[in-house]
Amino acid sequence: MLLAQLNSKIDKVKVYAAGATVARIAPLQLVEGQIPSQIEISGLPLALEDSSVKARIQSNSTAIVTDIRIGLAVSPHHQQEEPPEEKEIQFDMVMDRELFDSGLFGGTASNLESDVDKELVGGNRRE
Repeated sequence: MLLAQLNSKIDKVKVYAAGATVARIAPLQLVEGQIPSQIEISGLPLALEDSSVKARIQSNSTAIVTDIRIGLAVSPHHQQEEPPEEKEIQFDMVMDRELFDSGLFGGTASNLESDVDKELVGGNRRE
């Protein structure tokens, strides 16, 4: 089974009152003249409506699309992120307090703290 992994580029977009149609092109380079039995197109939007996906092969070959499956592929995360340092957390807390005290958010940091206290139930924060 030969699998080809492709990236696509947007070719045309038509916008309607209740959505849009996006046409993409994904060029396929044949390996040793063989047509792959499966093609994977990565980088498509998560908001893609599965039932709306259509595929067509434009070439001189006799290849046709026989099946389309939509899936979510998660790439492996090679480097684990480190948790923030205590200094970063303290700095963010000071910046948050200054922003709230500035009145940009319609309140003060002390109002925010009392709102957080109201969210506590039996010593645990509600999720």
